Amino acid sequence: MKKIINPWKNVEGYNCFGCAPHNEAGVKMEFYEDGNEVISIWKPRAEYPGWLNTLHGGIQAVLLDEICAWVILRKLQTTGVTSKMETRYRKSISTLDAHLVLRASIKEQRRNLVLAPKPSAPISPSPRRKRSKKWPSPLAMSSPKRCYR
Repeated sequence: MKKIINPWKNVEGYNCFGCAPHNEAGVKMEFYEDGNEVISIWKPRAEYPGWLNTLHGGIQAVLLDEICAWVILRKLQTTGVTSKMETRYRKSISTLDAHLVLRASIKEQRRNLVLAPKPSAPISPSPRRKRSKKWPSPLAMSSPKRCYR
């Protein structure tokens, strides 16, 4: 797994909520490349609750949107904008969990439309909670997404 260097991190005015390392309110995602996938290992923070110790659904959507954008950036060497995103929240995510591992890849490309298949974020085991032998755990989030470039 190879870390992807953020090409905009030192650009004046760059303040992306998803990936700018200097945005105090942002989620500060970092990305890695592993074969055809882009991966982000992200630590939930107490500043993003939707309910007691539960990660807000809007923040979950930001994580999905951002990782899909980075797949397009990395694999197609271009940028794009989201045209449609449908999200089913299958399980809550605790803001106390050690980290989330998000993975995304390109499913299909038709002219200027890119389909990213259900980026997944299995909840990683937390030291405060034991997991059964079933791993990875059920998907916390899944979202088919369309992006135009």
